[in-house]
Amino acid sequence: MLIQTSHSSDNFHINIDIEMPRMPCDVISLDVEDSMGYHVVDYYGEMVKYRMSADGDMLDPETEAERSVSRDDLFNRILKELNDGQGCRFKGFLEV
Repeated sequence: MLIQTSHSSDNFHINIDIEMPRMPCDVISLDVEDSMGYHVVDYYGEMVKYRMSADGDMLDPETEAERSVSRDDLFNRILKELNDGQGCRFKGFLEV
């Protein structure tokens, strides 16, 4: 993770590139909270989740449609991802 500050503002630019080889993308989220208590659950912004095979190869990015499925469909997809040994690469940036 790389954090850069901007001299012209009070914002931090945070680059994130994390590989979790045994954690399916569907069970990973990024929550953001500032010092004033503003809280964002499952932040996406400029973040992309890339599925990884059990061998560590990049498969495909998570799509917007995949985020909007029923709980039953999501549960079944997570079981399949766990059985396949999928992992996740979580990459992008956020401004805080």
